[in-house]
Parts: sequence; structure tokens; C-alpha cells
Amino acid sequence: MTRLTARIVDGDSLTSIRCGPGEITRRQVDLEADPRFSVRIQYVLSGEVILSQNGVQISLKSGGIGLYYSDYSYTMTVTRASCLAVVTLRQRVGSREDFDAASGRGLRVVPNAEGTGKILSDTLHSTSREIGMLNTFTAHNVISAVRLLAWEGMHPPHGHAPPDQQSRLVATARLMIEKNLSDPTLNPDLLARKLHVSVRQLHRAFEREERTLSAYIAYERIERCAADLIDPSLQQIPIGDISARWGLSDQSRLSRLFRELKGCSPSEFRRFYAEPS
Repeated sequence: MTRLTARIVDGDSLTSIRCGPGEITRRQVDLEADPRFSVRIQYVLSGEVILSQNGVQISLKSGGIGLYYSDYSYTMTVTRASCLAVVTLRQRVGSREDFDAASGRGLRVVPNAEGTGKILSDTLHSTSREIGMLNTFTAHNVISAVRLLAWEGMHPPHGHAPPDQQSRLVATARLMIEKNLSDPTLNPDLLARKLHVSVRQLHRAFEREERTLSAYIAYERIERCAADLIDPSLQQIPIGDISARWGLSDQSRLSRLFRELKGCSPSEFRRFYAEPS
């Protein structure tokens, strides 16, 4: 097995793996020594993987998603060359009892033909080839979205209510925004069409957030611009080219948003950080 790339954020990990045929067995960790537990979501981009845990066995082919405990004993059999996207959630996503009650101490296939499972599948598929290029912020958004979607996918039977639909929508919308910031036409209307929800529903989902939907899009664009403006390797790139890269071709709007969020103009911001301390 060759691990291509891995991003670790707050103890969780997002990993792209290329596997050759073979079998891997993991022994149970000392659960008394570490009360936390890890849940793993495994997406098969291509190939076939068979997972066995606690007497339960599932087969995952291209496009399939499996969910299981990674700190209980399990066996993974790769029947042919495969590419996987694996998210390991080290922090609490539910209770161990939720998974135990589901079947096979959590080992299960996540239906992905429609609904939450389809969104989870699309999320993992779209990011699986880009894991090595993700910055920490994007990796955090991907992992957060997967966490919410996985909780829904495991269907806890009682005791621990899953995040509500609006929270899941916000997490998915943030991920979609992250991937489309360079599109100057990105706005709430376009985002709603991409997510197959109404604009009103999307705005309502952001009502409990720190920023409105439109303000969040603007904020993310300015943050990307600001990061590029202080990047030493981009000092010769005109401000207009940098802002256009992040969907802000209107220089007057760029200047207004920059002053609102950073307290100065883009040129002043760049000059301040370019000056020796």
C-alpha cells in the first residue's frame, strides 16, 4: 500500500491512498487507555475493497462508501489495484453505542444513490484527487462537511440527535463556495442552483452564522486576496490580477470590501506587509 498524501486537521485526517492487491489486518487498540474513538469513512474512487469487522463483511467497488471503527480490529482486502479517499474522524461524531446498535460495531455501507449519501459521495469524489493541493482551511471545510454528512449516514437510533438540516446545508455550501471562489458569477442564486435548494432556504440556513451568505462569500474572497498580496512570490503580480483570480474584477468593490474587512486599501495592505519589520 502506498499512501499518496494526507492532511491532518485538529486530529482528523483526509488521506488519498493507492493500493495494490493484498490484505491488511489491524488489531484493536487499548480503548480503556484512550476513551476517544475513531470513525473512518472510506470512499473507493476505483477498484474494489472488502472490509471485515466483528463478523460483518462488506464489499466496496468504484463509487462505494464504507463507514467503520478504525480502532476496533478489522481486515481490509484489496482485490485489485485501487484508489481510495479516506477520512478518519478522531473527534467525537456520535456515541459508540450509536455505531454498535447500527450493525457490526459501525461497519456498514453508506447508501449514496440519493440524499445525504449522494452529497457525501460527490464531496469525497471531487476532493479525492486534490488532497495534496488542499490548504489547511479547505481541508478543514472538507472534513467538517464529511463529519456532518457521516453522522446523518449512520442514522443514530436514539439519544444523540444528528445535526439539523440547516447545519448540513451550511457545511456543504461552504465547501461549494471554497471550490468556486474564482468564478466571478458566484452568488447566492448560482450557489442555490448548484445545491438544488431554494435561495430562501440557503439564506435561512446562514441566519445563525456569524455572516450572511453574501457576506461570507465576500469575506472568503478578501481573505484569499489578502493571502496572495503578502505572498513574497506574488509581489510582482498586479493587484487587479490577484483579485480577478478570486472572482473580484470590480476594483471599486474590491477596495470597498478590503477597507471594510481589513481597515485599509489593498495597496496599503500589501505595502505594509512588504516593508521590513
